[in-house]
Amino acid sequence: HQMLANEKRFSEAFVPLYHLYSISSLLYELQTVLAVELLEYPITAPPVLRFSRRAFADLRSLSNLLSVRERNVSDRAHEYRSLAVSAFSSCFASGGYHKSMQQYLWGGFPSGTANYVNKLIEDLLSAAGITEPDVLSSLKARIKTIGDDYGLGGTEPLGQVLQIFIHKSVVDAFAYGAQPLGALAPRG
Repeated sequence: HQMLANEKRFSEAFVPLYHLYSISSLLYELQTVLAVELLEYPITAPPVLRFSRRAFADLRSLSNLLSVRERNVSDRAHEYRSLAVSAFSSCFASGGYHKSMQQYLWGGFPSGTANYVNKLIEDLLSAAGITEPDVLSSLKARIKTIGDDYGLGGTEPLGQVLQIFIHKSVVDAFAYGAQPLGALAPRG
């Protein structure tokens, strides 16, 4: 499998992480299109996970991110997800959830995921200056239709995986070891 080959190829200098997502694809694709059109981001480059810097304005350190996480019930809270993505450290791990990565990919994600993605899409469109309620509503409906056309909607949308490599020299600045739902793990 290509992901395992990538792990082997880059393992000496990089730490591999696996971000699972489903309906978030709509947000990632929208952000990537904006980056391509506005910032000359290469169209063949990986998806853009965070486009707007607004959520990061007051975030100065990992401890600030952890305090955002602690104020919420889990890593599924809007405030946390606007800043961070959760990832597995292995293709075969469950990350402490009740399902493994493969079960999410083939069995689908819970439908509640759509609520926070819709809020992030609305925030992104608003940050881009689209604030007129009718236009905003129309664009969100069109984005949802595109997602449905590509199997990203429904009650349990199928999952996708993004393989992320972070250089070992900076991994502690960009990631932390977590328990299920994003709480800091002992010695994490």
